[in-house]
Amino acid sequence: MRSLTSLFLLLFLTIQGFGQTTTGHFYAANNMQYGFSIKASLLFDTQKHKRNPYFRLGADVGVGSTFIDSWLYESANVEFQLYNFGLGTRSNDDQLYPANFEILPALTLTAGWPNRLHGIQDPNRYVNLYYFSNYARPALQNPFDHSISVGTVVSLVTDPEKKIQRIGFIDLNIAGGFQFAYYNDGSVPFKQLALGDAFDRYQTGGGMLIYNGPRNTLINEVELAYHKYTGYSQSTFEASNKLYVAFMDYFDKDQRQFNRSLFDLSLGNPFRGYGLQIQQYNSVRLDLQHDIHTEVLDTYHMVPYTPAYYTIGLTYYGLIQQTGLK
Repeated sequence: MRSLTSLFLLLFLTIQGFGQTTTGHFYAANNMQYGFSIKASLLFDTQKHKRNPYFRLGADVGVGSTFIDSWLYESANVEFQLYNFGLGTRSNDDQLYPANFEILPALTLTAGWPNRLHGIQDPNRYVNLYYFSNYARPALQNPFDHSISVGTVVSLVTDPEKKIQRIGFIDLNIAGGFQFAYYNDGSVPFKQLALGDAFDRYQTGGGMLIYNGPRNTLINEVELAYHKYTGYSQSTFEASNKLYVAFMDYFDKDQRQFNRSLFDLSLGNPFRGYGLQIQQYNSVRLDLQHDIHTEVLDTYHMVPYTPAYYTIGLTYYGLIQQTGLK
């Protein structure tokens, strides 16, 4: 793990050369676009639960085009994640686990108006086309000023203690700058639309409030995200609900170590390649999933509240993208 952390530190210091945006335009009647992005975060635990820094490297490859008509846009993304501590890892301080690697293919359908991918482009306009969460920078831009996106994401993992998962996603984009995104593996409407697998595990739920501003400002992107990550034992969640048990537990104690909640505030300008991240883990008072489960009378996921702690660090961004204009 120490050699892997050193390798990531070297990558983090040299990636600044890619910490920029390269975009281009071409003619395409279907507004086809494609791109590749990278997001590298290096964070430090303020309470020093871990001696080494937290790192997360997220990359996205995406392609999209209009579908049927100019008000409907289809897109496909494949996200790659590499990370050592924090959300998605086990919290057992007595053991050192290998870094986690995930592949997350996603399909998204976006409906909106007006379609801005035609004619002369405003050089300062850029709205991210989200497909899941903020672990990676979206490689595509949203062509609409007002839109709704619905999609599904599959999480393919290398950790033998995890399982393949399917997650539903929805996003509302207002006025080409403000967005609200929500993902869950089994709540309404994802269970009814078969977009999530409804097992209430791992990437069990989360949401984001997002601002995308003019590209030429000091801070043009603000993301406030909440994530809940939990373990899994077969049928435990369903049985706990039927027995009206307040907190569910796991047969495999390793699964309990996955349970975490996270608030993540990101500020920066990805087009200039920089950002600041402040994270809070395991807040009792602000655990939004507990509030949701209270309303729907679902059992709670046990979280190691011992107590809440913070991480803070820097983020570097890069993007290569080509956009088809009518």
